[in-house]
Amino acid sequence: MRLVDRQLHAFKPGDYDTVTISAGGKSRTLSAPQAENQFTAKLLTKAGKPDDMAKNWHDKVWRMMVVDVLGKGEQPTGGTPEVACKVEYGWHGKQKGFTELARVTPPPVASNVSTPPSATEAWARSEHTASWDKLPGNAEDVIKECSKIAAGE
Repeated sequence: MRLVDRQLHAFKPGDYDTVTISAGGKSRTLSAPQAENQFTAKLLTKAGKPDDMAKNWHDKVWRMMVVDVLGKGEQPTGGTPEVACKVEYGWHGKQKGFTELARVTPPPVASNVSTPPSATEAWARSEHTASWDKLPGNAEDVIKECSKIAAGE
C-alpha cells in the first residue's frame, strides 16, 4: 500500500527568502529573513517593517491540509478551477516553488435551481502536486483575504 502525499511543498519554512502574493491584478513581495524558529519568523515589507497580517494569512496558506488528491491530468468533477490567488516562493532571486489557490463552482443541477455559495470548492496546486488538490471548506476564507494581502491593505 502506498500513502498519498498530501503536502503542497517538498521544502520547509526557512528554505525561501521571499514570498510574492498575487491576486486581483495586484502583486506584493515580502522578504522572509532566516530565523532560529521559522514558524515565528516575520514577513517584512520593502521598508523592512514586519507585516503581521500577511504573516498570519501566509501561515494559514502554509498549514492548509489537503483533503483530496487528483492524479496527473485529472480535473475536479465540478469544472476547471479558476485561479484566484498565487503565492510564489523565492530563494536568492530564483523561484523555489508556488501555490495557486483556485475555486470551482459546479453548474446548477437544473435551470430553475441556483447553486448555493457553499457549493463552491477550493482547490490548490503547487510545484509538488501532480494536479489539483482539494482544500477544506475554510480555505475559501483564505482565498477571499488574498487580494487584501496582495494589495497591502
